[in-house]
Order: sequence, then C-alpha cells, then structure tokens
Amino acid sequence: MKILLIGGLGYIGSTLVDLILKSDNHHTVTVLDQLLFGIDPDYFHRIFSGNRAVFVKDDVANMRVTWNLIKQHDVIVYMTSLTMPNTAKHPEEGLFANRYMAEMVGDCCVKLGKPMIFMSTCSNYGKSEKAINEEGDLLPVSMYAITKVDAEKYLLRNVPNVTILRCATAYGVGSGRTRWDVLLNDLTQNAMSHKAIDLFKPSACRPICHVQDIARAIYLVISTLSSTAAPTKNKIYNVGSNSQNYTKKEIADIVCKFTDAKINITQSNDDRDYQVDFKKIEQELGFKPQHTPDSSIPVLIQQWKQMHDNNNNNT
Repeated sequence: MKILLIGGLGYIGSTLVDLILKSDNHHTVTVLDQLLFGIDPDYFHRIFSGNRAVFVKDDVANMRVTWNLIKQHDVIVYMTSLTMPNTAKHPEEGLFANRYMAEMVGDCCVKLGKPMIFMSTCSNYGKSEKAINEEGDLLPVSMYAITKVDAEKYLLRNVPNVTILRCATAYGVGSGRTRWDVLLNDLTQNAMSHKAIDLFKPSACRPICHVQDIARAIYLVISTLSSTAAPTKNKIYNVGSNSQNYTKKEIADIVCKFTDAKINITQSNDDRDYQVDFKKIEQELGFKPQHTPDSSIPVLIQQWKQMHDNNNNNT
C-alpha cells in the first residue's frame, strides 16, 4: 500500500514513518513536508536512502503537487499542524494550517475516492468533570483546539471516508525529532535544567500518550483501511489509555522521582482540564499503549544530557 503523510516529518510523523518501514515490507511512504523545524540528519539519511520512502519538500498549499500526490496514493494522513503555542501567537497561520488546508485535502480525497486520516487532539474536549468518550461534547478553550474542532466538523460532514484521531498529549523521545514543549517533556527538561518545575493548575487533568504509541495507533488505523474490502464509514477514536489520565501534579511527581527537582506552583490562563475515555480504540482495534512515564523519563533524561553535552561542545 502507498501511504502519503502530509506534514509527516514532525514529532509524531517522523516516528510513524520509522514504524511503518520497520513493520511491513509491502508499504511505501511518501512524506510531504516543508521541514520548517528541521530533522535529525542521521534519521533523514537512514529513512530516505532506501527505495520505500520518498521525501517531497513542498507546501501542502501547492495544489498541483498535493493533488498529484493524493491521486498516486492509497491512504492519506493529514498531520500538518501549527502547535498550540504557535497558533496562539499566529492565529491566522494556525487557522490556515489546522483547518483550511485540512478541508482542502479532504475535498481532494472525496474527488479522488481516497480514505483520509485526520490527526486531531483531545484538547478539543477542553473541560470535563469525568472521563469523556468520542460522543461527548467538544468544549475547546484554545484557538488551536477551535481550529481542530472546526476542521473535524467539516470533514465529518463532507468526507465520506475519514477517520479522526483525537490524541492525548504526546511525550517521549521521537524517532526523527523530539518536541520539548509538550507537557511531560517540558517538565523533564526544566527539572534537568533548573532543578525545579514551574507548575500551574496542578489539579488539572491531562491524558498523555507516548509518541511511539500514538504512531502505533495511526498504523493500526492504516492497516484497517488496507484490509477493508468496502470503504469504511467515518470514525472517531480517542488515542491514549485510561491508565494515563493524570493530573499535572501526578506527572510532575513522577518526573521528580528521577530528577530530585522541586515543584513551584505558578499561575496561567490555560483552562484545559479534561479526562478522556479511551476504551473504544482498545475494544475495536486492540490498541494498548506499551510505554509509561516511568519507563520513558530516563530515556528523555539521557536525550537531554546528550543535547546538553553537544551544546557545550559547540560553544
């Protein structure tokens, strides 16, 4: 099967490419990405030196390129996204990448008869007092989540074969790129750099999921599309685990076990506070995360030390 990953060299995308190439010799991958945030050069050489992965450096807004790529592939995964902090700073760019371009790709998939996977977020739930499933109300409290919710609504209404994946907050070391601004990674970095963690709204709930587990969930969905004789109906899955619905204080306490950092309570206007029910993806696809914060934080610490040493050697 030919898989197209639009925006596929980010934190999750680079990990997914690695997983696909290691898992099945019958799949090929094309990645459309502008490489605005860079990539590990060793990873890039390893992935694209063979004959099963192709890199196209271009903007999804280049309709001629995007249309032709969608036409040539069997499954389209839309991963392009401006992050929450960047969407807050640049709302027009976030609206363009997170919503309008996703809608454009959805329209292309309809015209060309291709199944689409849209990467969304559990942040769409915003605030909830109990674990909320895929049928629950969407209450976005950030510009980022608003753009994702609007894109979801459009795709579910207009694209007959789309799968929406609402992912928990990713953590852990990625294959080609690691984001250090996501919750657990950020707490680990601050603990190592400053021996202290600034934590706001410690009782707020935030489900998390390792980046490699999120990649496995996407791969599972791709596999269902390839094995289905008839087109599937639209589906929505929360991606994560009920066992990793933590409060932010619980996550910080786990980080402190490995770093001896102290926790300082601070203030913020971030109103997110939600628990998520992840039973559907486990029951329908057999998805269970293989990673935990306890097993992942030592790897993050090792990665941070390596980065720290490299930076010192280059100064």
